[in-house]
Amino acid sequence: MKDRPIKLRPHHLLCHKGFRGLGYDESFVKTFEKVVRLLDEPAQLIEVVGEPDEVCLSCPHLAGGRCLKGNEKVSHLDSDVIELLGIGRGQVITAAELRALLEKVTGRDIERICRECEWLLLGLCTEAFKKTEN
Repeated sequence: MKDRPIKLRPHHLLCHKGFRGLGYDESFVKTFEKVVRLLDEPAQLIEVVGEPDEVCLSCPHLAGGRCLKGNEKVSHLDSDVIELLGIGRGQVITAAELRALLEKVTGRDIERICRECEWLLLGLCTEAFKKTEN
């Protein structure tokens, strides 16, 4: 799949680092596991998108192209990640470039940006990014 970019929303660029096999249902988990494996390949292309992406397509909260948990919340989260990473919608980067961008992200950044995310309470994402601070 390296020759075809994987489409990801900006917040999923952060989420994948804290993913530990938990999710809304089995289909969602399998899809996210596949995304994480793809992002382990340095040459994998990623297209930053502002609409439902590869992860969203298997989410049970997606209906009619909108997130039932709050489209505005997701859009706000995406905007914060775009600002944090200095990337833009429509931009294509490699997984290696993403990895370099994520090295600058701290656990405090995650706590600030993801403060409304239900998954933040598990501490997996914060922990994953605190490891890059050391």
